[in-house]
Amino acid sequence: MFKRPMLLCGIICSIISALGFISKSFIVIFALPLPILIGLIIYKEADAKFLFTSALIFAFCLNMLLTINKIENLKTYAGTEQRAEMVVLNVSYKSDEYYKSDVEVMKSDDLPKGTKLSVFYEPESLEVGKRISANIKIKDIQSNSSKKMNYCNEIYLSANMSDIQVIDSNGDFVLMTAERIKAYIKNTLFKYMDYSEAATLCALIFGEREYFTDEFYNYVKAAGVSHIMVVSGMHLAIFVMFFVKICERLFYNKYIKAFIIFLVVILLSVLCGFTMSILRAGFTYIIMALGIMLDRRGNAENTLGAAMTVILMLSPFAVFSVSLQLSMLSTFGILAVALPIIKALENNDVFKIGFVKTVISSIIISLSAMLLTLPVTIYVFGYVSTVSVLANLLISSAVTFVICLALIGLILNLVIPLISPPVFYLTQVITDYINTVIEKLGSKDYATMEIPKRMVYLSLLAVFTVFWTLLCCKRRKNVLKLNQMKEKIVKEGGGKLKWH
Repeated sequence: MFKRPMLLCGIICSIISALGFISKSFIVIFALPLPILIGLIIYKEADAKFLFTSALIFAFCLNMLLTINKIENLKTYAGTEQRAEMVVLNVSYKSDEYYKSDVEVMKSDDLPKGTKLSVFYEPESLEVGKRISANIKIKDIQSNSSKKMNYCNEIYLSANMSDIQVIDSNGDFVLMTAERIKAYIKNTLFKYMDYSEAATLCALIFGEREYFTDEFYNYVKAAGVSHIMVVSGMHLAIFVMFFVKICERLFYNKYIKAFIIFLVVILLSVLCGFTMSILRAGFTYIIMALGIMLDRRGNAENTLGAAMTVILMLSPFAVFSVSLQLSMLSTFGILAVALPIIKALENNDVFKIGFVKTVISSIIISLSAMLLTLPVTIYVFGYVSTVSVLANLLISSAVTFVICLALIGLILNLVIPLISPPVFYLTQVITDYINTVIEKLGSKDYATMEIPKRMVYLSLLAVFTVFWTLLCCKRRKNVLKLNQMKEKIVKEGGGKLKWH
């Protein structure tokens, strides 16, 4: 762990965030010894990575304290009524009785500018990015579950909203531009493809599931492929790979390559509404892009930890985002469990067969991601999918292919509209295959297995056992290497090998 200081930093900051939600005292307990530790590191001239990591943790503690003070100040506005001008950030829930949106205050009678609110209002058509004026009755967020859900998005108050007026139809340029791009994508897909296939592609491209029927979405959850319908690292990897490959075909320049990665990250993050899962993947790729420009290859686990640290610096309670938890844990499972196992199998003759290697690698990756996310899945959802590994194995490659095809079709439709229909037809055929797999597997009676929450402790034990086993195997391998070195030295007439 000490060889991966940023991973350690991300874990410690996550623990501080969770404890800070319970009480400010925990943050103080963590923060007080850190200046002394930093002083000792400087005095002893220890490795700079320990100094950097300690300084980051201390900075995060200060940021947490400032955030908690901000929350306490905002709570004083609870119970007040005022008129405010706001920008609509998203429309997160719709029903016949009320709508729910997240807004950012631009101007009000008393509320600080930039305050984010979760607002409830009677059904009225509001578009993302529009600037509105309304009466708001501010309320404190009471339950811990609601606090966690809102705090991770930097929303510390809720409000009832009435007498809504749109005062600027242009609104926020970035949000409105993102909405126009999404509108083009949706209109084009629904024009050239059947409804169910277009709905699935909307979810695959920018994570919008509002066009799913309730029945199909239940199949998605039962088949264990919900992560595919939430834009995350896998999707961003496909988008980045698509545009980087085009760039490399035309010319190669490390600065342009890094710029393309950065541009794709920003664009997709805006389209997806800056969800936590896309932010995790986005910061990971931004760090990777910086490494490309500086000719530095980073450690994958360190990069993951650095991305988590940056996210927590920007949103101190982001650790409570379930999508971020699943994204982080599944990625860490692939890096820390799947890749070492795959590497250990590379010397096996059977594993050298291309098809066999692809299938076995996919199974190992799916199982590793499932293992690390198991505690969260059991605690939050109360069930696990028994067909998840098979479903992911059957559709993972198809998802990559269909997203690339859809991107080609969308670009061609802008440049040469006449040749885009065949591309969309092929896209529809592959998307129909994905839907069929999800429906067939998700509709089975045995597709899900309910698990009581107390089994979380058993799942944590399983995770610990797997990591302990891998550690023992690594140590065993190192011992065997040392024995081989010792035998070689003795045969060549050397002295005894000293063990340290």
